[in-house]
Amino acid sequence: MSARVAVQCVLMFALLACTPNESSNPQHSAALAEDAIDLIVTGDYVISMDSEANVIDNGAVAVDDGVIVAIGKASDILASYTARETLGGYERVG
Repeated sequence: MSARVAVQCVLMFALLACTPNESSNPQHSAALAEDAIDLIVTGDYVISMDSEANVIDNGAVAVDDGVIVAIGKASDILASYTARETLGGYERVG
């Protein structure tokens, strides 16, 4: 694993740990469907924490109630879930 991928992975998980569960925009929150999850974080790479440590290019992590509910291609996650907040992780590390 390259140093860039390792740093992006650490940043992705830091974002997940530091992100509040509620949107900072109350008007936006009220407009969302009740079945929306809390957060989607997209990124250049998502590394699974399973035994294979799969690397997903242009990946995303879906989080609800502090629990990761799905990981996969960003296009698939964004098509499958509506989130109260979406954080872009693209190009966060130079």
